[in-house]
Amino acid sequence: MSKLRFKESIIKKIFKFHGLEDVKSISYIDTSYNPCIIINDKYVIRMNIRKSGILHFRKEYLVMNWLKKLTIPVPKILVVDDTRKLIKYPFIIMNKLEGTEVNSGWNQLTSKEKQKIAFDAGVYLTKIHSIQFKEFGDIRANTLGEYPCWYDYLIITLKKQLKNCAKYKSVDIKTRKITLDLFIQNKSLLNAVKNPVLVHGDYHFRNILHKKDKITGIIDFEVAIAGDSEFDLKNIEDQFRRLEGFEKPFMKGYLSKTKLSKDFKIKYSLYTLFFLTELSVTARRFWRKETRERIKNQISAEIAKLTG
Repeated sequence: MSKLRFKESIIKKIFKFHGLEDVKSISYIDTSYNPCIIINDKYVIRMNIRKSGILHFRKEYLVMNWLKKLTIPVPKILVVDDTRKLIKYPFIIMNKLEGTEVNSGWNQLTSKEKQKIAFDAGVYLTKIHSIQFKEFGDIRANTLGEYPCWYDYLIITLKKQLKNCAKYKSVDIKTRKITLDLFIQNKSLLNAVKNPVLVHGDYHFRNILHKKDKITGIIDFEVAIAGDSEFDLKNIEDQFRRLEGFEKPFMKGYLSKTKLSKDFKIKYSLYTLFFLTELSVTARRFWRKETRERIKNQISAEIAKLTG
C-alpha cells in the first residue's frame, strides 16, 4: 500500500493552477498502491506512480461521463492532468462522494441493509454493462475497442501477462504453459461472445461506496475495457467468502436484469485464471508471502476445474 506523501506546497500549487479552492486540510487513504489524497474533505486526488501506465485517467473521465447519464452514482471529474509539469506523476481530481467502502462496517449492518446493498450492487453492474461498443479491448479517447474478436484481445493480453509472470517469477513455466493452452483450447467458446459492453474490470466491495443501505458511489474505472459482461464476475466467489450474506442478493439483483450464458461456468474459471495470473505479478512484487501463496493455490484450483 502506498505510503507516499507530498509537500503541502505541491498540493496547494496543483489546486491553485487548476482554479480550485484554497487547500485547508490534507489526508491520505493508504489502501491503494497509488496515492489517494483527500482535500478539504471535498475532493479526491489520485496519482499514478506505476511506471507500467496501467491507469488511464482520461479513459476514466470518458467512462464516468457516460455513466452519469445513466444515473449511476460516480464522482464528477474536475481535472485530468497527465502533463507532468506540476508534479512528475499523472493525476486526476474529482469530487469526494459520501459513504464508505462496502466492506467497511459490513458486519454492523442489519440483514435487511446487507441484502439491499448487495441486490443494488448487482443491478448497478447490469446498468454499467448496458453501454455497448463495436469492438473489444481498451477504451481511449480515440479508440473505443481495438479488436473485432473477444478472444483476440484476451490472448494478446494474456501473453503479455505471462511474460511478466516469467520476468518476476510469479508463476512457474508449467503453469504458464497450461494457462495459455487452456485459452487456446477454448477459442471457439470465447469467440462466441459477440457483444462488447462496458466492463468495470475491478468490480468489488472496495470500489462500491455506501451509506447505511444506499449505494452512494461506484469508483475506480481506470482498468475498464470493452468486453464480455461476464468478465466482471471473475473471482467473485472470493468476495462472497469475505462478505457473509452478499452472494445471494447480489446474484438476485444481477439476474433480475440479465441471465448467465450457457458456458458461464467455463468462462468464469478462464476469466478468474486470467485475473489471478495478472494479480500474481503484483503479489510477487509488493505483497506478503502468505498472500502470494494463496493466489498460487487459487490459480491451481481454477486450472483443476478446467482440466478435471
